Amino acid sequence: MKEKALIIIGGNSTLISKFLKTELNIIYKKIIIISHRKYNGEANHEIIEFLDPKLLEITLNNIISNNLFDYDLIVSNTPPQNADFQNEKTREWAMVTLKVMNMFSFNHIIKKVIFTGSCLPLLPLYHESFYKKLKDIEMRYFIDLIFKNNKKHSYIILPPLRMNSDTKFNPIFDSYEKWALILREELGLNNSIVYPRGIVGFITKILFFIKFRTI
Repeated sequence: MKEKALIIIGGNSTLISKFLKTELNIIYKKIIIISHRKYNGEANHEIIEFLDPKLLEITLNNIISNNLFDYDLIVSNTPPQNADFQNEKTREWAMVTLKVMNMFSFNHIIKKVIFTGSCLPLLPLYHESFYKKLKDIEMRYFIDLIFKNNKKHSYIILPPLRMNSDTKFNPIFDSYEKWALILREELGLNNSIVYPRGIVGFITKILFFIKFRTI
């Protein structure tokens, strides 16, 4: 039986930093983190830093060519809303999720792929931005390319997130810590779409159904 390895694209986000603290060594023999800039997290993983987005597909194929492992993949690379999307490299890296979704042969080799999205594209009154448009395209691509054909892949619609200590008595925001655990749990499940919880999740499901006519 093969050992399991996890590839993470985008390792510097708060969500991923919390996720990496969830005793993943119980599941994975090896964790490989790919980042387009300097990685600022724990050093006890295999790290690929300063990767040019143009080299991503080659890099991923080189990793999975080691057939001693079964691979899972988490794609959580989108720069934050306040990033400088006028910067060419930032925009290229922001498009990586779409690039991975279009790697058809690659997506069939990996055992499980999880994409982290956002509920923002479903909010009609939220102001337009490059970030919102990008997450909208990601969501549409997932529905059109993967949702109907590859049930082993998941798209997590994240609610607004804050640290656990900052979310008390706030029905809109959820915690990074909670979603780090949900992310870990989803690696062993087959949910195609993962919704927020509570009132935000209820509203998200309604808006998602209105937009895509599916749940």
